[in-house]
Amino acid sequence: ATVDDNGMVTAVAEGTAEIEVTTANGKATCAVLVVNSYIAPILTVSTDEIALTVGDDYLLLTKLIYKGSDCTAKAQFGCTLADGGTEGIVTVDNETNGFLFTAKAYGTTGYVVYAEYAGVALSAAVNVSVIDAGIVFDVTNLAPTVGGYGVELSTYAIDDYLTAITPDVKVTENGQTIDNATIDYTSDDEQIATVVDGQIVATGKGTTKVRGTYKTSGFVIDVSVSKPLLSVSAVNKTVEAGRLSDIVFDRQLAGELTSATIGNYPVGSAVNDGKLVLDRNKLEEMPVSEYGENVTLLCETTRARYRAEIDLYTLVVKSKQDYMSMGALSKAACKKDSRLFGGYFVLGDNITVNGGMSEFVDRTVTDFNGNGSQGFCGVIDGKGYVISGLTKTTNNGNAFISVMHRDGVLKNIGFVNASFEANEGSFLVHTGAGTVQNVYVQYNKISGASPDGYSGTLYNANLKVNRLVVDVTSAQISGNGNKFLLMTDNREADLKNFICLFGDNYSLQDVESGKVTIESNQDFTNDDYKKSFAKKVFFGSDELKKSEVFAGMSDWDGNLWHIDVDDGKIGFGVKTYVEPEFRQETITVPEDGRVRVELDINNDGTLNNGKVIDINIADIVGTSNYTLVSVNGFGAASNNVTANLFGYMYGNQTVQIVVDAEYTRYTINFPVLLISKVIKTVDDYAAWVKIALACENDGKTYGSHNYGGYFELGNNIASASGSIAMVYADEDAWDGAGGFSGTFDGCGYVIDGLVANVARDHATFVGEMKPDAALKNIGFTNVTMNGITLLTRTTNGTISNIYVQYKKIGVTSGQTILARGNATVENVYVDASAAEIASGSTYGILGSRHAQELAYGIYGVVPQGYVSYVDNGTNGCGHGFASSSLLKSDVDAWQAVQSFATSCNYWHIDETTGVVTFGK
Repeated sequence: ATVDDNGMVTAVAEGTAEIEVTTANGKATCAVLVVNSYIAPILTVSTDEIALTVGDDYLLLTKLIYKGSDCTAKAQFGCTLADGGTEGIVTVDNETNGFLFTAKAYGTTGYVVYAEYAGVALSAAVNVSVIDAGIVFDVTNLAPTVGGYGVELSTYAIDDYLTAITPDVKVTENGQTIDNATIDYTSDDEQIATVVDGQIVATGKGTTKVRGTYKTSGFVIDVSVSKPLLSVSAVNKTVEAGRLSDIVFDRQLAGELTSATIGNYPVGSAVNDGKLVLDRNKLEEMPVSEYGENVTLLCETTRARYRAEIDLYTLVVKSKQDYMSMGALSKAACKKDSRLFGGYFVLGDNITVNGGMSEFVDRTVTDFNGNGSQGFCGVIDGKGYVISGLTKTTNNGNAFISVMHRDGVLKNIGFVNASFEANEGSFLVHTGAGTVQNVYVQYNKISGASPDGYSGTLYNANLKVNRLVVDVTSAQISGNGNKFLLMTDNREADLKNFICLFGDNYSLQDVESGKVTIESNQDFTNDDYKKSFAKKVFFGSDELKKSEVFAGMSDWDGNLWHIDVDDGKIGFGVKTYVEPEFRQETITVPEDGRVRVELDINNDGTLNNGKVIDINIADIVGTSNYTLVSVNGFGAASNNVTANLFGYMYGNQTVQIVVDAEYTRYTINFPVLLISKVIKTVDDYAAWVKIALACENDGKTYGSHNYGGYFELGNNIASASGSIAMVYADEDAWDGAGGFSGTFDGCGYVIDGLVANVARDHATFVGEMKPDAALKNIGFTNVTMNGITLLTRTTNGTISNIYVQYKKIGVTSGQTILARGNATVENVYVDASAAEIASGSTYGILGSRHAQELAYGIYGVVPQGYVSYVDNGTNGCGHGFASSSLLKSDVDAWQAVQSFATSCNYWHIDETTGVVTFGK
């Protein structure tokens, strides 16, 4: 139940509600039970107003309905004087069919008829008036009703709606007209209508009775008060939930908004300056069945009610940018169910895409379901317009509509200059159910398809299809394109007027030989199949003109389809498509505009297609109304620059970003620092070598000695167990056999508890390094060494600002680092002061055991009795001291270590003790 400002309780649905009333003197509550006669009994009486003259009587009939049956005969009824009623006006006798009221004296009174049935107490109020028959009333300006008069008033004076009226009462007494008769008025409910100086004034919504009395007689006026209902026209009749603006009407809305509904769904937010503000969330939650043309919108304000018609859509798609935004809007329409996508989209013009599909229904979150329980459940109505240059380029199971729900609709749309270049997925619909009607697909190029034949215009979809034309009259089919099903895999679907047109580019022989594929399970040895095939696939206009299909095309919608009966050609569209001429402009962003881009490649080596990179393209091209075409040659599916568009590039690069704005195509040369992965967890560290292989081998994570990428530590890395197993990109690369081409930058963080357990010459932290490779700014604490070489074994690359603190050296030979040839080693400090070292170990704590080793400066603390390095006749590669204080006492060594701190902020050197530590 609901209750309005006047206290009127209105039943809405069956059940119990508690109504609370608050006044200055306190609060009170009452319980309201809303029932129907199938659940609880209902008592009715033949009238609630009885008017008699003295001596007359009236039999008030009672009736009781229970569970749809008349149970009057089974019920016991009673009648009693109402509270405040006057005795002696009438007598009441209980009769078989009801109660007999007999008039005894002039006046008004009230009675209550009651009964109890099925445990429910029931009652009905009756007003009784005993009047003087010699007094006659005629209210000339009100409409007569049964038992009196009626008037409709409004809560708000506007147009022809009145908020007050003065009854024009003519009184005749015993045949004589009484001039200026004094009428006394009372209202049954002052909250709905009151009488002021003989004028009935509306005070609130509802119905009541105003009683006029003259001497011993009177009359009743039924007063109905409601808000005025005004028909208004929306100036901006087309409303887009995805591009929402206030609705302006041909007259301003008066008052504050109390409700705005479409069907039974609330959609309003407020009235602002006479305009209706809609609620986007409420619109998105509303079923798509409520969308479309000429939708009735009802608004109620504190003053009036308004009715208007609008054309309601999720989006009117007029540009590539609009098309690319459909994905997010479709998901927003079904945000409560990850497997559904909705919305009502219409095209407002021909659109030039010349790029990748939006693929806005993500098949990775839906099942491959043919029953249509998931996927797109909305409407896409092209309104006869076409999309040009749409190309399927991504290798996934998606399509224009990847998965269609049984309620989904795709209609009245054309695709021209279309291409399919992927090795997975389909073009129009991949799977599901739903309806496809009046759709035209004209291919220019088909160079890809699933090698197993799992791709097509329509793949495995249980669709209802009517009037779908696939035009390949000018298409070039190459590569895996011979596996592409030009029509469908599911011939058992409800397919009507589904045809495929060739020109002179291909023949039936090309289909029979496998150069072109129309549908699955083609069997040209079967006569029935050949006959069926000939009714839907036509090689040239002459074949088409002779077909039954062509003869029936005269019934096709002439606004959408253009049938050339002379030449046997089919055209589509309400507007001729004209390819726009783009002006070309190149913008080179200066070096100081270089942007850091964290690609966050997945730990399995696959690209991250969900991460959006913040690049302010609008500032570069001078407008936010642009469409992203591609990033470094990868076609964009939306205006979001996602991480996967950069592929496996890494490091400092200049990428090309192509965008269209109006009729200008901008090629932006954009400098970026591409970070393959910011390592923040032990799992990230364990995966870095797989990512490194993918970065150098276009996603392949095995079978190569070459690996790259740009890696950073995002924080200190440690495990709960206190140890982290070292991972190895390549245990065999050496002297040009392969190696690391990228950058591993610790950014001042440390890896704690690293354990090297692989005792192979080339199994090191970063492996063999190529000339541009770098290992820098990283610390290793509590290292356990059971291998041969810790950091790298290389003839190239740069190793700088490295800190190693050993916990245990469990081998008798090996080294921290082996670098020679063109390698550069700078600012390396090794602390083995507290390390447990194997007895008799000759492990090169600061450097290598090899005679060809470079003379580089590594400093550190090496316990007494163990070696920093093996000289073998060279100048040596390490400077070890038995303690920090001894190092500090060596002037040259101390100055060298102090210089570390000038290279970066990660070194912490205690000028008093000589202790060196590392980290942020």
